[in-house]
Amino acid sequence: MHFLVLALLLGTLGATTPPALLDIAQKLESTMATAEANAPQEDIARNDDVINSLPVVKKLGEDFLNQVPLLQEFKPRNKQEAHFVSELKNFEMLHLVALIRGYTTYKTPPLSQVINDYLKVLDFIYAPLIEAHRQGLDLNAYAQALRILPSDPKGWEKMVQYFIDNQQISPKPVLPVQAFFKDFKIVELAYRLIGGGQALLGESQEWYYADIYAAKKLGIGEDGVTDVIVDAKDYQKRYALYYAQYGVRLAEFLYESYYYTFDDPLSSPQLDVATLQKHPQLCFKPAYLRQKFKQACLDIFAKRTYAPQALENYLKIIPLVSVNNTPCLARNPQGKIQKFQSNNPFCVALQSAL
Repeated sequence: MHFLVLALLLGTLGATTPPALLDIAQKLESTMATAEANAPQEDIARNDDVINSLPVVKKLGEDFLNQVPLLQEFKPRNKQEAHFVSELKNFEMLHLVALIRGYTTYKTPPLSQVINDYLKVLDFIYAPLIEAHRQGLDLNAYAQALRILPSDPKGWEKMVQYFIDNQQISPKPVLPVQAFFKDFKIVELAYRLIGGGQALLGESQEWYYADIYAAKKLGIGEDGVTDVIVDAKDYQKRYALYYAQYGVRLAEFLYESYYYTFDDPLSSPQLDVATLQKHPQLCFKPAYLRQKFKQACLDIFAKRTYAPQALENYLKIIPLVSVNNTPCLARNPQGKIQKFQSNNPFCVALQSAL
C-alpha cells in the first residue's frame, strides 16, 4: 500500500533541509534583502526596486511550494479541487515570505532550521488531509465541512499558552509526554503563523513584504496611494478555509491534551483508564501514552467501553480524524463516516468500534 512519507512523531522528521528548497529560500531571502537595501523604510511600499522584485518573489515562492514533496502528492481531480490547492499555495507563500523576512532581520535560527521547521508545519497541517484525499476523500465536501468551523486563531491563544507555561522544567525523556512537548513546538509554530508572535523554536515573522505582495499581486487589503494596508481580518476573510484547516489541526492536537501530562508516575492527578474511557480521543495519539495505557485504549475500543457521546462530540468538531498524523476517519457535513485504509492498530480498533 502506498503511503505519503508521514512521521509518527513530528519531531522525527529529518533534520536535513532538502538542498533544492534551501537554495530557493536563499534566493528568496537575497531577492528581498537586495530590493530593500536602498528603499526608505517609510516608503517601501512605493519603492520601484521592491515593486519590481514581486514577480521574482512570486516565482521563487511558487517554485518552493511546487517542490515540497508533500504538496506534490496533492493531486486535484477537478477544477474546484485545483482551485483549493492553488489557493492553499498562495496562502502558504505568505507564511514562507514572512518567515524568511523575519530571518533576514534577526539571522536566527539558521535559515536551514527555519525551512525545516516550516516543512514540519506543512506536514502537521496537511499530511493527513493529502493522504485521505489520495484514498478518496471528497475535497469539496471536506471544504464544506471546514466552512462551518471557527477560523479565528485567537480561540487557541489560552490553550497554547497553557502548554508553554506547563512544560516540565526537568523533563523526563523516558516518558511519552516528552514526545508531546517536542511536537508541541512545531504545533506552536503553526499557531504563530496564523496568530502572530515569536515561536518557541526561535522563528520570527515580518509581514510587511508579504503585505505588499498580497495587496499588489493577490488583491488583498488596500493598495493605497502612499501605502498598502493589509490586516489580519483581510487574510482571514480571503483564506478562511485554510485558517479553519489550521484550526482543526490545532484542535486535534490540543483538545484536552493536558491529560497527557498526567501520564507520569509522579503526577498528581494521574492518568487512569477511567479517564481514557471518558475522553477516548486521547487514544488517537498513542505515541504520547505509556504502554499500559496504549493497551487500555485498544481494550476500550474492542469492548466498546468508551463514552459514546464524548466520541460523537469530538467527531462533530473534527471532520477528519487522524491517528498519529495519518488519516483514520472522515465525517461529511451530512454525518456520514468514511473509513480510510490503515495498518495502525489504534485506527483499526477505532474503526471497528463504530
